Amino acid sequence: MTMKTPHPGTQTAPLSHRFFWLLLRGITRLNYRQQKGLSRILTGLAPTIARRRIQIVRTNLRLCFPDLSDEALARRVKDVTFSTILGLLETLTAWVRPERVDGNKLTIDGLELLTDPRRPDQGILLVGMHFATLDMIGGLLGQYVDFDVMYKPSRQPFVEALMCYGRGHYFEGVIPQNNIREVIKRLKAGRIVWYAPDQDYGAKQSVFAPFFGIPAATITATSRLATMTGAKIVFMSHFRQSPDGYFLNLQAPPETLPTGDDLRDAEIMNRVIESEVRKAPAEYWWVHRRFKSAPEGGRRDLYASKH
Repeated sequence: MTMKTPHPGTQTAPLSHRFFWLLLRGITRLNYRQQKGLSRILTGLAPTIARRRIQIVRTNLRLCFPDLSDEALARRVKDVTFSTILGLLETLTAWVRPERVDGNKLTIDGLELLTDPRRPDQGILLVGMHFATLDMIGGLLGQYVDFDVMYKPSRQPFVEALMCYGRGHYFEGVIPQNNIREVIKRLKAGRIVWYAPDQDYGAKQSVFAPFFGIPAATITATSRLATMTGAKIVFMSHFRQSPDGYFLNLQAPPETLPTGDDLRDAEIMNRVIESEVRKAPAEYWWVHRRFKSAPEGGRRDLYASKH
């Protein structure tokens, strides 16, 4: 593994950055069992210290699983909170201590979709999903295939530096999501580019396709990139696998994509993502306001309500 950028806690970094770097170095010394224990403790504190995020989780789950009883909803919120916190610790471990990634077990279904020798010059658009294990899985998959990753830059300098440094261990290209020209260039060169389009990036450049039966702003970039570059689309989902491993599922679209219809493509994509989420709903990234944009423009007030 080669580091593409210096770590954010170098001697020339601001004092606050150096402090946070040392803190992360300490936290990521914990083994997986200890991380799970810490996650349980923080799950108990979350309703107090992360009240807003817990409200978003509860709102999303109530919208997407309306048949859950109040008791079942409360259990699901707690399970999601635990999984999300553990996922953050897994992510930090992958970024800060890449040597710890190599020892994890990974079972892969569909790896041949990324290694098909018949079309070596065809790019692959690897459509991921925001499960809690996203960065740990990225590091593990990087041991099998060489690929690039798109990401959403952070407004926080330390977090931005940490993301680029951490992901630089595993990926040749760590590409900001607004650098579409670089993505197109790499896909046309036959590269694999991984990105996760399952968040609400606003109504602009989006269509509203059902996600758990609710119209959700879904970006059209997947189809457009595939059309412009001739790239093949492969879906990727991933889950924890007891006691200490992970499962990665790679699958071709259920129908030919792109179809030439942005809305139809978005419907197909959301249906695949929803199907995978239902396999392990507690592991999905429900802390994001997936339904904040309204079809008629503006924003919904769903997350301002109390449930």
